[in-house]
Amino acid sequence: MSRLYKQRSAYPDPARESRMDVRAAAAPDEVVSQDSAALAALLRDDRSAPDVGLPCFPQSAGRLQSLLGEPEVALDEVIKVLSFDAVLTGRVLQIANSAACNAAGKRVIDLRAAITRIGFDLTRSAVIASGLKRLVEAESLAEIRPALKLIWERSASMAATGHVLAQRFTNVRPDQAFLAGLLHGVGELYILTRGIRHPRVLRDTRQWRAIVREWQPVFGAKVLTAWEIGDEIIDSILNYQTLERSHEGPADLVDVMTASYLLVGLGHAAGALDSVFDKIRIFKRMQLTLEQATAVMHDAAEEIDALRRTLG
Repeated sequence: MSRLYKQRSAYPDPARESRMDVRAAAAPDEVVSQDSAALAALLRDDRSAPDVGLPCFPQSAGRLQSLLGEPEVALDEVIKVLSFDAVLTGRVLQIANSAACNAAGKRVIDLRAAITRIGFDLTRSAVIASGLKRLVEAESLAEIRPALKLIWERSASMAATGHVLAQRFTNVRPDQAFLAGLLHGVGELYILTRGIRHPRVLRDTRQWRAIVREWQPVFGAKVLTAWEIGDEIIDSILNYQTLERSHEGPADLVDVMTASYLLVGLGHAAGALDSVFDKIRIFKRMQLTLEQATAVMHDAAEEIDALRRTLG
């Protein structure tokens, strides 16, 4: 079969993305149920809170991403704030010099040129990516780091693949597809950081999946709204798993997210996807055949890998 699925085999498997590294014997069902109920109660309280954010997300990244979300932000102001954080500065320069954003091969070494090249949305993505990476590496969250890393790796893959698909097959802005892919797991990240108090639930795949299904959309929307992420991106994150969705007109951001999710996340079901690829509504709407997807993903492998490496 294709190089497409060979390439994707190393990507996180959605069926295992939240499973913790089990080092202890399974807890009795009633104990797990009690822990699950306690976590659900905690999340209900959080839902009512006026402000919700990700713990261990750096303040500098938070301030910058909020600034970059303002409609009339000035380039000089962004450069001034960004210059105080060497890590964030490096991340922006890395994206500006990546294969996806530097087709001519002309490197930039200063922030003004880098931001001018990639625009505010990709700059915002770079800032958020750096903040999320620091969250994953936080010592206080070391106990759940394996699960955090799986979500992070999937987010990097979704961002890079969405960027390529939007650029090559749709009129969707690639920078928006990149940001949406990067942020699609924020709701689950939040739940994980709260679930650290209830490790028995994290070790129980059935209970954990039920918690994530119920609460991921709630906290994805809540955190991203607090971050002043645009409605179009939030809508795409809330709806990209609705595979039977249909609408009039050309492919939109939700379509790009859905296609990215399938191409990145279904490596374990490659055989099934082979047999039904031409019947999947999203690929038909994008006029994307299996052969095209295989060829494009292979041709864009360097671009995707470069973006994923840039994201860390």
